[in-house]
Amino acid sequence: MGYNICGIAINSLPKFDDIGLFDKKKLKTKFSKTHINQLNPKQLSIAFKADRTVILLDMIFYQNISESSELSNLEKDLNDIFPNSEFLIFAINDTIDFACYSIVKNGVKIRTKGVAKDDFFLDYGELLPIEIKLYDQIMDYFKANPDQLQSYEKKFSSFTNLEKQKRYIIVRDLFYQRILKKENKLNYTDGSLDSYIIEAEFKKVFNCDFNDLETIEFIEFDRRRLNFKKDSLKEYLYLAKSLL
Repeated sequence: MGYNICGIAINSLPKFDDIGLFDKKKLKTKFSKTHINQLNPKQLSIAFKADRTVILLDMIFYQNISESSELSNLEKDLNDIFPNSEFLIFAINDTIDFACYSIVKNGVKIRTKGVAKDDFFLDYGELLPIEIKLYDQIMDYFKANPDQLQSYEKKFSSFTNLEKQKRYIIVRDLFYQRILKKENKLNYTDGSLDSYIIEAEFKKVFNCDFNDLETIEFIEFDRRRLNFKKDSLKEYLYLAKSLL
C-alpha cells in the first residue's frame, strides 16, 4: 500500500520541568480535537498512545534533518522535551518516490537517509540491521566470484569501510536486477528500502501501524509551519497533553 505521510514518532511522553512556563494564550493559535483524514496534515497535529507521542505535519522534516552528526534545531528541541528517548522524523510519498528519515536515540543521531526518484540526497550513519543483511547478500555472492570482488575492491579502494559497505549494497541492487535476475524488493537507492525501514521503525517507536493513526484522537493546531531556529514544540505538546 502506498503512503503519503510526514511526521515524528517518539517512544515516550514529553517531560516538562516547569508547567508554570506554559500558557495556552501564548500560542496565539486555534486548536481543536479531531480524527485526522490524511497522514500528512497541513496543520500541526499531536496525539498520544500508550505513553508514546506522535506529531504529524506536512514538510516538518524539510530543512530539519541533515547528514551532520550534530543534531538539527528540531532534533535538539525534541531531545530536550523527550530526554533519554528514541524518536523518528520521517516522510514517505510513494506518489513521487520519495522517502527520508532520521533516527535519534538518547541524544545521538543513529541514521539519516533520504531518497528521491532513485537517487539518495542524505546518507549518514552506520548501517541498520536490515541494511547489513543486504550487504551480507552481495558478499555471499562474491565469495563464489572472488575475481569480481577484487575488481570492486580496486574501484572502492579510496573509500572508508562504511562508504564501501553502502556502495556494495548499491552493487547488490544492480546484480539482483540485471545479473541474478531475482526479485529485488529492497533497493538502496529507490526508496523501497527506506520506506520499509520507516514503517518498521515507526511501529517499534509508536507501537502501531500507520493505518491505526486514523483511529486516534489528535489535537490539531492552526499552525502550518514552524521555524525551529526560534520556535519550539513545547507549548503545543503541553497543551495537547492537557487536553487528551
